[in-house]
Amino acid sequence: MAYGGLIRLSNVLWSYSRQSGAGIALGLRHTKTVSPVQDSLQGYRHIFSAAALGVENYEENREKVLLQFQNIQDKFRQQMHEILQSETKAMIFTEDFKNAIHLAECKDEDMSLVVGMAKRFNSQHGGLRFGVYVFGPVVMRMFHYLNQPEYMLQALRSKELEGFFDQIISYQLAMDLLFKHGMYQEVIDVFEELQEKRLNGIKYPKNCLTLSLAACYKINTIESYHKMLEFFEGSQEYGTHLTARHISFSSALSLNQGFPHISLEILSKATNVRLLSIMNLKVLSLAELNRVEDVLPILRSLLRVDLPDTHPRGGSQMIFETTVKKVEQAVNETGNKELIAEYSHIAKGLQGNGFISVKTLDDFICAPIEQLPSKNPKFSIDRDRAMLAASFNQNSRSQRRRKSGGRPGLMDME
Repeated sequence: MAYGGLIRLSNVLWSYSRQSGAGIALGLRHTKTVSPVQDSLQGYRHIFSAAALGVENYEENREKVLLQFQNIQDKFRQQMHEILQSETKAMIFTEDFKNAIHLAECKDEDMSLVVGMAKRFNSQHGGLRFGVYVFGPVVMRMFHYLNQPEYMLQALRSKELEGFFDQIISYQLAMDLLFKHGMYQEVIDVFEELQEKRLNGIKYPKNCLTLSLAACYKINTIESYHKMLEFFEGSQEYGTHLTARHISFSSALSLNQGFPHISLEILSKATNVRLLSIMNLKVLSLAELNRVEDVLPILRSLLRVDLPDTHPRGGSQMIFETTVKKVEQAVNETGNKELIAEYSHIAKGLQGNGFISVKTLDDFICAPIEQLPSKNPKFSIDRDRAMLAASFNQNSRSQRRRKSGGRPGLMDME
């Protein structure tokens, strides 16, 4: 569907539902209605793991610096405060700034010290970006580790720090921290600010787009739904590769807002329809549209254990319990005894063969994304340099942990 097509179709469906009083299949659900994919919003979560964001690297380096300064932390802080208060505008040296960032604690004095040093460091280099240590990401990792979203936002929008955080990973860290604290509108606002900057010439950075769509999904209002459509279709027009996570958040929000038609249109963009989230969302969307005849073959296909990628031990083909309940409701509403009997037979087979998961779709699509290793060594090196700029000691335990196994089953949810 061409750019703007989803928005036009959505507006038509919305207008129709308002005029006809259509039910759940076409009309807008109240935001507080509990739907198969709607989150309770209890307990905020990261979208990206600490390892993927480089926060684990920061933590390791922090432990080393704390050990080095275990008896002289207060003296060091006093010296740095004196430098900032000096009328001679004394320089902030790279190593001092590194140490201050890794010694910082969750208190106003330390936050003010680091931000003050950042402003001095930024001004003394006159906007130079080559040959200068890139501190933006490591300062953001400090904010992330210490859970300081308010200080982070102030620093990100400070005119005195213009250009300091001009790295996509810095914005990703900022947005992930805001998401963790349930500051979903701020996530969207920061993404739109990033779009205006066009860092590296990119308008829709993949990981930041993921966070913005996740924020729209969490807000779960008609306004956030339309904002999602704007981001989704804009990224398509721009040529951004849409991941399963992009599609899942957008489809789930459409479904929560009572637009299963739009949900199906969005799901049609998926390159692999057998992915866990994509398959469950398709089943839910079809059930909402009372297209039971189209749902049952999908469920029946899960029982074909002769296909390797459909076996539950492979971890990819499961049906969520909430999805099953929605299908059961739709089947019973048909009153068709043959369909009800066929569904009952399939449901017993799914239950008996362990294909029904007690987890929710929300749990799955909001699970933290791990940083996955690339098969291309050169790309892996370039990616690590971009993702972990301003972090030292690359041989971290987080990398060793990923090599030893990492979190399974999230490759399709990048």
